[in-house]
Parts: sequence; C-alpha cells; structure tokens
Amino acid sequence: MAAGTSVQSAITSLLNAERTKRGLGPLTPDAKLNSAAASHARDMDRRDYFAHQSPEGRTHVDRITAAGYCRASTAENLAKGYRTPERVIAGWMESAGHRKNMLNRKYTRFGISKVNGYWVMTLAGPCV
Repeated sequence: MAAGTSVQSAITSLLNAERTKRGLGPLTPDAKLNSAAASHARDMDRRDYFAHQSPEGRTHVDRITAAGYCRASTAENLAKGYRTPERVIAGWMESAGHRKNMLNRKYTRFGISKVNGYWVMTLAGPCV
C-alpha cells in the first residue's frame, strides 16, 4: 500500500529537518505527487523491477503529469529495501544525487510512497 499517515509524517519531519539545518524552507506534502509516487512504487513491486523508467519507458514526468500535477520542475528519488523512514532518508542523504534533489531550493512540494520495500519520492517546484 502507499505510504500511510505515520510514514508520510515521519518522512516530512525528517526531510524538513535536513532542509532546515541548511537554511532551506520546508517541503509540503502534495496529494498528486503522492499519487505519482504510489503508482510507480506499486508498479515496480507488481512487476519486479527497480528503475526510474517503467519497462515501457514512462518517466517520473509522465507519472506526475498523469496524476494531475501542473507543469513544473520535478525530480524523483528511489530506494529499495529500507525498513524505516529514518533509514531511507539517511540513505538518500548519503547519496549525492538524491541529497541534491531533496535539498534543491527550486522544489517546494513532495510526495512519498512505500510499497513492500520500494520507496519513491517525487519532488516538484511551483507551477509554471
């Protein structure tokens, strides 16, 4: 299933604590970005793959657009196998590319999903 309220709350707190330490504003959870993250996490789990693109070549931009989010700058973080919000955030913070996404000033909203060990975070800036 998609990230529940406790996972969403924990990720929001942990993510925004990392941003606050660096003088950045908080990211706000977004239902459409949650939906995009959940669809990809479910698909990876159901079809047993781990990639930013689906086997058909759909990208995070395709999923975010399909979820109804406006045209904006976007990014996606993936992880697999982490059991807790604390570990997945720590893992992403240890990876330069994932850390850069989470600490990017242009992003203001995010979505998160965890499905059977597959984690997906979608990030987006304001609508253009």
